[in-house]
Amino acid sequence: MATVEGARGIGLTETGSIEVGKRADLITVDARQPHLSPLFDPEKALVYSARGADVRDVMIDGRIVMRDRKVQAVDETGLLTEVEQVARSCAARAGVVLPQPSLMGMSSHA
Repeated sequence: MATVEGARGIGLTETGSIEVGKRADLITVDARQPHLSPLFDPEKALVYSARGADVRDVMIDGRIVMRDRKVQAVDETGLLTEVEQVARSCAARAGVVLPQPSLMGMSSHA
């Protein structure tokens, strides 16, 4: 149901299998993780044990959008800065005082 039969079930013929001429949405998963080991049954491990953080690469409609866990089409550092500014602005308008970010424990998003 996750591939060909799932696509057929919702009436999509341009997806569901990896073939020339079909749209491709693919991910690669880094299976060398303690929660996925030992990897005796990859399908079950993906369904029951894999996490979003295990995704390494993403291709949407044949275009690579994330490679080696780095989004290709978005300035992540700029986006994270903008998100914080918008959140702080919303909080201020609502009368909520947010703590200032601490330099301790913060990682660089570069």
